[in-house]
Amino acid sequence: NFDGSSFGVTTTMRQLDQIPLRASTINPSMKMNNDILDQLRITADMMKDTHFDTKLLGVENLFFLTTEGSTTSPMSLYVAGAVLKGGNCDSEYIKTSIEHLILYNQNLEDCHESWFGGFDEHYKEEMRYYALAVLANSLQLLSSHGVKMHLVIHSEKWLGNNGLLFALISKLTHAEKRPHNAYQAMRCLNTIFGVSPKARARGIELGAQAWLVLSRRIGRSSHALLEEESDSAMKTLTGASVRPSLISRLHSI
Repeated sequence: NFDGSSFGVTTTMRQLDQIPLRASTINPSMKMNNDILDQLRITADMMKDTHFDTKLLGVENLFFLTTEGSTTSPMSLYVAGAVLKGGNCDSEYIKTSIEHLILYNQNLEDCHESWFGGFDEHYKEEMRYYALAVLANSLQLLSSHGVKMHLVIHSEKWLGNNGLLFALISKLTHAEKRPHNAYQAMRCLNTIFGVSPKARARGIELGAQAWLVLSRRIGRSSHALLEEESDSAMKTLTGASVRPSLISRLHSI
């Protein structure tokens, strides 16, 4: 389970469950922990709601909580850890939900009824975008603070057939139609390829190079941030600039 103490939060989830909450005995570190747990509970409850607007607010809140500088550093790091590693009931629900949105929302008709039943495509697209953004924020936050990301990434869930890495690369195949989603997926890939040689090798096996080049070309014409992230990811993946001949071949795709 995720232990927030490694990110400056001094009391673990299990310890919090065992501490009687008396106002006279709560110290600042305990108050911080309670605020974090409250935010996770509120966010998970919103994501469980049957109304789409409330569900979307829950995922948007995750985006806010994992955006560096939007809240306290212990809060953002703890929430990012919940997204990537789970933990108690609320943390595990949030982790599973984000994975579900990314893994099973590649084709809108495959979306799970508990999440998308009765919602139109516009709402589904918004949910998918924020799920990708939350994952990108979480990966960048933890990696930038020295967390050993291989403990998360080196798993069947990430690197296996139809795993999260495959799903992120698949998002690039729709870069022309959905450049904002491709940008968030590319942010994820940049972090993953940057911290894990094993993930880089798996990305090459999955044909990531061709889609990185295509995304860079699309970004150049319509989305500068996508172009920037694509160029960075390609250099990380290959250790060299993209060959012009490869770009020419991909113009016909």
